[in-house]
Amino acid sequence: MNMYLGIRLASVYDRCMDAAFGDKTRVPPARAKSNVFIRLLDVVARMCFALYESRRAKILLSLLLVAAIFSPVLARPDRIANDTVKDAKSSDISIRSAGSWLRVGGKVIHSQTFQNTADFGVVKLRSNYYVAIQSEGSADTLFVLMDTPLTGTDSITVSGQVLLGSGSLQPAVFIEPGMPPNVVLANLIARVGSVLIVVLLGLATLMVLLQRSDFAIDSPVDAPAHVAGAPRFSWYGDLGRHYGDVTVRNMACGFYATVHEARFECTYPKDLWRVSVRRLRSAQVGSVATAFGPMSSARINFEDERGLVRRATLVANTRADLDLVLKVMSVVQ
Repeated sequence: MNMYLGIRLASVYDRCMDAAFGDKTRVPPARAKSNVFIRLLDVVARMCFALYESRRAKILLSLLLVAAIFSPVLARPDRIANDTVKDAKSSDISIRSAGSWLRVGGKVIHSQTFQNTADFGVVKLRSNYYVAIQSEGSADTLFVLMDTPLTGTDSITVSGQVLLGSGSLQPAVFIEPGMPPNVVLANLIARVGSVLIVVLLGLATLMVLLQRSDFAIDSPVDAPAHVAGAPRFSWYGDLGRHYGDVTVRNMACGFYATVHEARFECTYPKDLWRVSVRRLRSAQVGSVATAFGPMSSARINFEDERGLVRRATLVANTRADLDLVLKVMSVVQ
């Protein structure tokens, strides 16, 4: 015959605790500051739990990590910072001008414009066009790398970087159109990316540690005998394979026990989930940080109805309730 054991406290005891720890009691300043710190710890655990449960957040953090890893590639030496484009003539440009950013104008010499091709039999590769221009009053021509041969165009003005050709298929010196990079911005992005890598790795480490502690941070302050307004029991941990190994945090629950089984059931909504404890293997009693301040807790290892070893953190409103629950679970066989 199943005999259910419900944990209830006498109303006289409740009134005494409310009188001792209720809102009418003046909280010492030191304790008030510690409660604020405890609540901040709970906020951190709550935010990490939200990130842990959110698939979109995980994808976003993964993308940020990838971007942060590649951001140092953007770093450039500060000495190459050059935000200005100087005007020049085609005759002023030589091998010494390589790497500089210039603005050159002149007439197009169509007879000297050419395009390189590479014939591999079935496949024929073509390069961009090297358009020859000649500035007014200059005898030398300069080649500009363009997508089209600029037929029908008599003169152009182009801004770009002076590059050196490689091999016989390119001119010795030519200009590739473009604008100079913002070295200051590139270096700033690289530094931010490096910092972001450290932050994301630290966040990942913190989430792993909190996941192992059921997203319940140990409180540096001992829990009071009674916490007004807090639920009698709260469950931190996964709900087992029957519920898809879903992890919950700070879920109010009730405790029931028979001779062969102890059971925790969700208080609201009713019958949303239940966790069975067939055997309590170990329990570490302490206190954790919650939204109500420090509360008594027990980090338990137990066997469920299938004999699988699991862990969870049980939080209780009073230490007396917690000790009684642990005592009942220890005798369940």
